[in-house]
Amino acid sequence: MHDIMEQKVAERTSEILDVNVALKVLLKKMEKDTVVLEQKITDNIAKLITPYLEKLKALNLNAQHRIIVDMLTANLNMLTSSFTHVVSSEMNKLTPTELQVANMVKYGKDTKEIAELMNLAPGTISIHRKNIRKKLGISLHKTNLQAYLSSKT
Repeated sequence: MHDIMEQKVAERTSEILDVNVALKVLLKKMEKDTVVLEQKITDNIAKLITPYLEKLKALNLNAQHRIIVDMLTANLNMLTSSFTHVVSSEMNKLTPTELQVANMVKYGKDTKEIAELMNLAPGTISIHRKNIRKKLGISLHKTNLQAYLSSKT
């Protein structure tokens, strides 16, 4: 009886080792596929979107439109510069509007500029900034929001 149990354990161990090897092979394949996909996305953005942004920059845009084009360019560069940088979990706590405001703060826009770009009142932007600070856990600190956000990417 003991010999049978040992044989079953040995068989199960062998099966587990085989499955482990197969999983490692699959994981390596997925990692390679991810790198290829990231490169395709980067290439497509460079070929299909960046030229239009460059054409927009060459136009005689008003200050507000130029800021929007610059923000789009900066965001695309941030997204494609390294797919290894994932948005931190604390940034995931922000609403889409708060993310927009945080992104503009990060790039040096003040409350008035952000309000103009988003067609909102400066007081509304101030509330968003306050909520961002609270959600990021820096509302009780004298931490500069722009500096804090810049350090997160």
